[in-house]
Amino acid sequence: MVGKVFVVDARMILNSGIGIYIENFVKGLANTGKYSIVLLGSEKELSSVFDNNHYYKIIDIDVPIYSILEQLYLPFVVPKCDIFWSPHYNIPLLPIRAKKRLVTIHDTYHITFGNTLGPFKRLYAKLMLKIAVALSDIVFTVSEFSRSEIYRHVNTKKNIISIYNGIDLNKFSINNNSHIVYKVREKLSLPHKYILFVGNVKPNKNIVRLLLAFKKLISKDFNYCLVIVGKKEGFINGDEEVFDLLKNDEILSSRVTFTGYVDIMDLPILYQSAAVLAFPSIYEGFGLPPLEAMACGCPVIVSSTSSLPEVCGEKAALYINPLEVDSIADGLQSVLLNENIRKQLILEGSLRCKEFSWSKSVSKFIVSIER
Repeated sequence: MVGKVFVVDARMILNSGIGIYIENFVKGLANTGKYSIVLLGSEKELSSVFDNNHYYKIIDIDVPIYSILEQLYLPFVVPKCDIFWSPHYNIPLLPIRAKKRLVTIHDTYHITFGNTLGPFKRLYAKLMLKIAVALSDIVFTVSEFSRSEIYRHVNTKKNIISIYNGIDLNKFSINNNSHIVYKVREKLSLPHKYILFVGNVKPNKNIVRLLLAFKKLISKDFNYCLVIVGKKEGFINGDEEVFDLLKNDEILSSRVTFTGYVDIMDLPILYQSAAVLAFPSIYEGFGLPPLEAMACGCPVIVSSTSSLPEVCGEKAALYINPLEVDSIADGLQSVLLNENIRKQLILEGSLRCKEFSWSKSVSKFIVSIER
């Protein structure tokens, strides 16, 4: 092994958001040749993401996140190292053999939406967030919005460093091979014309209001379906209202499609084939799907809240009020009916997404940790 020993808690590598973050930062760090990287997590999962590389070493552990077991186990598993990085706030509480400790806090969702959690989980989140800031030598986050949110919930004078996420334009781009596009559409049983939603199914994603807005479009004879990436059974944390809407409205239910799991290689075609990406989230620490959609030539409507204006800029997205169903419906209608708006959003989006790269983010990260 060469260079500084850099240990990463990579147990969340298959998580849709944090997993992408871990993958791109670890690969970027490895490409510098400065670090000997040790990954903690499932060897099977990590090997499926990272190629055999002399810069990587995997310590195979199977310890659930947010568990008492991780607090008992991790301090003894983390090897002696120069840097230990927790890419989420569930850091080891006991001392570890690291010269420097880093943490990334992506957002304060578990506090802001604490009412969707049980009292124990809510208390755990509040305590861990404060402890993560206190025990870490450097605290990172992914947007200025998240930075302000952390300061709002944690009384600290510590400098919190905001470094944006990136986007891999080699993965997310327009595919001009009509045969491949057809095959993916056929595999996923995609409707001819559709509005797309990409994201998890937590309450902050605002799917209930999106469905109600879509219902308004149906009543106006818009011949579109709504495609939701994920499983119908995945709804959690008080989204029973979604089930009620779909169960009690046969017309609405017939026009909503859940894709199930989608391979990352197929996702760009879902974007480029969509009429519009609807992203009416109430709360986002960053929000990758809008940038991914922009890179694939898909116009975007997003909420005018949290980090989304910061990420999408002034011209690359059409902004809506996520708390007003009419605003969401009007935004969708504007993009679907007005070709000039649609073309302008696609053009501005293609420029905006190029401002975010993982290599740029990793470079800023390295400068911060090497000070």
